[in-house]
Amino acid sequence: MSLSRHELEQKIKPETLTNIQSSSTQIEETEQLKSEYLSMAVHEFRNPLTNIIGWTQLLRNCSVNNRCSPEQVNKAFNYIEEAAKNINLLLEDILTMARTENTVIELKPTSVDIVDFCQDLIQTLQFGSGEKYQFQFEHQQECIGLVDKHLLWHVLTNLFSNAIKYSPEGGQILLELVSTNTEISFKIKDSGVGIPAEDLPYLFEPFTRASNSDNIQGTGLGLTIVKRCVDLHDGHIEVHSKLGVGSTFSITIPKIL
Repeated sequence: MSLSRHELEQKIKPETLTNIQSSSTQIEETEQLKSEYLSMAVHEFRNPLTNIIGWTQLLRNCSVNNRCSPEQVNKAFNYIEEAAKNINLLLEDILTMARTENTVIELKPTSVDIVDFCQDLIQTLQFGSGEKYQFQFEHQQECIGLVDKHLLWHVLTNLFSNAIKYSPEGGQILLELVSTNTEISFKIKDSGVGIPAEDLPYLFEPFTRASNSDNIQGTGLGLTIVKRCVDLHDGHIEVHSKLGVGSTFSITIPKIL
């Protein structure tokens, strides 16, 4: 004889029922989060793809009518390249988000020369951002750490990307690297628009963006990914910011996992 839901709940121990309900709620929240993320990702893909299509059509018309100046052609290529970079970063965020959602993830730490790693990253960023931004790197002579190189790349790339986006007028972006016997600390500082104080407690939640970022492209996932990657390294992250002055993100991770 089958039991009604009410009769079944009566036979289950209260603590067991609470655990089942809690698990069910977590599953529903996870599914809702995934649905929101997919919707956001589709929207973010649409913008750069539309730009690529539009500028490609312009170049085709130029080749047919021979009416575009070299400056216009160069501008079109720059926009296409920038759109492609945005798509690549979004794909990386999707893959990293999926990877860090796995609570039994196995880190893949290797011995990394952190100074060389940061210098290579900054050189790439400087080349891609042009003369509008000046990247400064302050560090010690040597810093070798046992880290997951792929996740560390995501941490620093997302923070640098935010520093660039939230400094629309350009300026200096500083990376400070400090190494002790047990820890490695990174500090990324910009002189951009800053973050409102009331937004700071919620920055690392998925899809959360600062209230002054309406005109700045983004999914609201970058800092969530940063926080997850730092947590997986048993590290911690702090942010200090002031409107009109800039923001500083400080990260500390163990030197050996």
